[in-house]
Amino acid sequence: MGPFRRGQGGLKLPPAMPRYSPRVDCNGPCRRDTPEMTALPPPGPTTNEEETEPVGSSPGVPARGNVIAWSVLALTLVLTIGGTTLILLAREHRLDNKFEYLVSDAQANAEARLQRYDQALSGVVALFDTLERVPERREWASFVTAMDLSHRYPDLASIGFAQVMLPEEVPQMVDRVRGEGFPDFRVTPAGARDRYSTIIYMEPMDWRNRRVFGYDMYSDPLLREAMDRARDSGALAVSGPVKALHATVEESAPGVIAFLPVYRTGDLPASLAERREALLGFVYTPFRASDLFASLLRAPQPALEIRVQDAAMDDGRQVLFTSENWEAAASGARNSRTSVEVAGREWLLDLRSNGNFDELMGTRNPYWVAGGALLFDFILFALVVAITGQRDRALRESAAINLALRRSNDRLSCAQASASIGIIEYYSKTKEIKIDDVARKLLGMSSTGLLTLESTLANVHPEDIQKMMGAHQSDDMIPHESTYTFRVTGSDGVTRMIESSMICERDKHNRPVGYTSILHDISDRARREDQSQVVRTAWENISDALIIMDDKFRIIDVNPVFTAITGYRKEEVMGQSPRILKADGNDNEFYRELLRKLRREGYWQGKVWNKTRDGELFAARERIATIRDAHGKPKCYVAVVTDVTESVEQKHRLEKIACTDHLTGLPNRAQLHKDLHASMGRAQLFGRAMAICYIDVDGFNATNERLGQTMGDELLTLVANKLKSLARPSDYVARIGGDEFAVVLNELLDLNECQAHADRILCGVRGTYTLSDRHKVYLSASMGISLYPRDDGDPDSLLRHANQAMYLAKENGRDRFEMFDIEKRKVEHSRRRQVQRIEYAVQDNEFVLYYQPKVNMRSGEVIGAEALVRWQHPEEGLLAPARFLPLVEGTAQAEAIDRWVIREALQQVAIFQQHGLDIPVSVNIDGGYLQSPNFVSDVQQALAAQPGVAPAMLELEILESTALTDLDTVTRVIKECQELGVAVSLDDFGTGYASLTYLKQLPSNTLKIDRSFIIDMPTDAESRSLVEGVINLAQAFGRKVIAEGVETDDHGLMLLRMGCEYGQGYGIQPPLPAEQFMEWVQHYDWPDAWRREANNVYWLHGAVNRQTGNS
Repeated sequence: MGPFRRGQGGLKLPPAMPRYSPRVDCNGPCRRDTPEMTALPPPGPTTNEEETEPVGSSPGVPARGNVIAWSVLALTLVLTIGGTTLILLAREHRLDNKFEYLVSDAQANAEARLQRYDQALSGVVALFDTLERVPERREWASFVTAMDLSHRYPDLASIGFAQVMLPEEVPQMVDRVRGEGFPDFRVTPAGARDRYSTIIYMEPMDWRNRRVFGYDMYSDPLLREAMDRARDSGALAVSGPVKALHATVEESAPGVIAFLPVYRTGDLPASLAERREALLGFVYTPFRASDLFASLLRAPQPALEIRVQDAAMDDGRQVLFTSENWEAAASGARNSRTSVEVAGREWLLDLRSNGNFDELMGTRNPYWVAGGALLFDFILFALVVAITGQRDRALRESAAINLALRRSNDRLSCAQASASIGIIEYYSKTKEIKIDDVARKLLGMSSTGLLTLESTLANVHPEDIQKMMGAHQSDDMIPHESTYTFRVTGSDGVTRMIESSMICERDKHNRPVGYTSILHDISDRARREDQSQVVRTAWENISDALIIMDDKFRIIDVNPVFTAITGYRKEEVMGQSPRILKADGNDNEFYRELLRKLRREGYWQGKVWNKTRDGELFAARERIATIRDAHGKPKCYVAVVTDVTESVEQKHRLEKIACTDHLTGLPNRAQLHKDLHASMGRAQLFGRAMAICYIDVDGFNATNERLGQTMGDELLTLVANKLKSLARPSDYVARIGGDEFAVVLNELLDLNECQAHADRILCGVRGTYTLSDRHKVYLSASMGISLYPRDDGDPDSLLRHANQAMYLAKENGRDRFEMFDIEKRKVEHSRRRQVQRIEYAVQDNEFVLYYQPKVNMRSGEVIGAEALVRWQHPEEGLLAPARFLPLVEGTAQAEAIDRWVIREALQQVAIFQQHGLDIPVSVNIDGGYLQSPNFVSDVQQALAAQPGVAPAMLELEILESTALTDLDTVTRVIKECQELGVAVSLDDFGTGYASLTYLKQLPSNTLKIDRSFIIDMPTDAESRSLVEGVINLAQAFGRKVIAEGVETDDHGLMLLRMGCEYGQGYGIQPPLPAEQFMEWVQHYDWPDAWRREANNVYWLHGAVNRQTGNS
């Protein structure tokens, strides 16, 4: 209602009480002089006789007049009932169409959201396709972060990757993940399985996602079924309902997980077997069923209630989601059930209208119309009776008319109450205000109490009161008709919007004498208008272009973004076909197939290239939906066009970055693999050869350390430019990594041509390079070549073979090339595997020391022991040194073994001493280790680690042949060790052809006669002579001599008689473990033959002394 203001004459009703919308014409029922308004009962009682007196009850009334009146009434009632029935049927038909539209829209929105999930996962799969491997963790995190999930894909809480692997691959994967900063990482749940699909990557890596870090998805049958389906189809697959699996799936509601397979080959393999073989893992994202229908659930007043069930479960009815008011909306609701395929899984989608549905439709109650029509029927009936009646029945007819009018007024009051229309009347003369019950309710007033200005305006918003008061400061300013809207806050705290239509009646002096206001609650209409404004705002501000087309595919509306993307103004495209955007790359068959699918399925989406008004091409993702009429025929089409040009270009840039070396601009290893496929195909097609030249710059690491990384990078760039200048037009150059390059030679006739080009390239690389800081660096390169199809295989094996040949060129002197030879490589590969296994044995402490005693054969005393290494192989048992030491001779592994032997021997000497045994221990030293710069310092560190062991308790045994390779270096090392107090013996003496000069220069403490001479002594005179000569030579140079290979007592007797007292061999004792060795020493008893020989020598020595007079 309009605001009341207090004037000089008392209360005055100001202008413009709101009236029902749509506006009522001033000549209509709102005017005071119409029958409707005069039908309001005047003050004063009404007698029962007047109310009950029937029309035409008096005798004498002509029967014809009654017949006409009743016929007119019957006809109008029939028309009213028929019209009301048609209105009700039309209303129900419209509601059914709207309900079907909302159901279709819910399905379309769900499919669109699922497509967004597919789009996001496909983008991640593209990372794997680009790299052609599993990305590193930092690459994964960087890529997913760049996707900007929170803005571009707000529905996705996280994206993860589960790698598929065999049981034997799991430990290696666990070690790798732990090495990346997750020491507690493990595969869950525990238990043996034939295959694992373990979550190793996820973003964001928050505390929720860490709950499932390492979870084996193959352990869950529902998840495994979905992953197997995705693997076999190569498309998106959704799992059955799961609970509390992933941090983004609330424990209180079942969720599902969408999987997209990742293949090692990048592209989708052709056959099912190839897909299963090439499977690398799955990119996945979790979501709930409610996420697919968020557009309905998040609406301010959702008009539908939803229930989603998984039809593929055993019981056939597994509820995935039920909206909050599903059960409450059951009474009188419209229902729909449809089967929806969601990424290979069947869902049952039940939708039901709720109380907001009719409000959303904005339909008016047809019974209002029926009430008005009935009112008109009875008024017409009364008028006919009055016109056809006789003059002598005027009073009774008048009473009957009044009675009919009062009844009509009652019906009008009922209609007003039904339609929530309130009436306020104000009479200027009596200062009386009349407010009906509906008006009181609309104004939030109580049904009792004093009617005053204050009580009338108590619940009206103050701002609206001020607005209306300010519009009418005097009577002259009050118009004849006026309309206002104002806000009223009821006792329930809800604010409603009221529309007041007011008519001001004036006297002949143009002074207001009365007012009539009709109040109507327009809150629903205002809300619908606000919603319409929201839709329009979204239409104008959405980031995608929207196109509406009629059933003939003629454009009937576009939004502003369409103009921004295409350059076409709205008026330019109205009535046009969307083919005005057609690019030349899209043929007519493409559009015909689009139309067929659109008519058949009602929906189409895909990527197309379009062109703007200026002819520029742009990539677009289009989604087109069909809107159907009540008969199921297409009524119009809605297209959503997203400009994805930047995304496509970004993908191309990323692919280029991923395939190009950033330093040299050459193709990188990933691109090289792709190019090799093409080169191999051309070689097969044209019957030519193709070669991969694997090039490594000689000595680059030392140069890089000397000049710094900046100059090193510049040097690599110069080498890359040189290689490009040496390549033919049919060849191409790539950088593999570090200082390694590859040159692919195409269209070769034979091996000779390949070798000629290899020589030319090495000669071109060889030379001096001048850097920007004027440094001049001389470089050469080593090259390994794999020739196809002589070396048949895939690009990986060809590149690996060329790499192996390159290392062979390095070993053979560098600055040369080597061709890959499969047989040599097999032998070399076997040796390298054995060497690697020996390296692991050192790390795993699989070596042990055995000790062979050295004795004084004359006195029976144990004077020392030689430490001999053995390999306690976990599978083959105890292995002798001949099984493994020759493989590592001269390598870093040999040094590691010798270093371990020295430390272990000194530690054992300390243990001997604790048991009362002072037994020196000798160890064998590899020649390469002996001449290494760190050898003496390693010996010092080993001695320092055992401070209780004197250096003299350690003896180093070096081969005579080793000593002769670099006499000066070996002599210096021996002297430095002797300065430490360590003894040195020359092992296998007699096999190295040392001259007397060499023997004099080598400052060894002991000579050990090679066992081959000792063994042959009893039967070979030459061996006896050689042994006797060595013994005499040692005595002449003041060296102690020990004989190896004492196998029998005869060997010892012969040596004693030659003057050699010290012996070692299996005849004395084979090598023993440390504990057994200590026990053997305590119980050792020398042979009787040696004892007798020693006594004879002592007796003979005494007799000689007595004859010469010596004591």
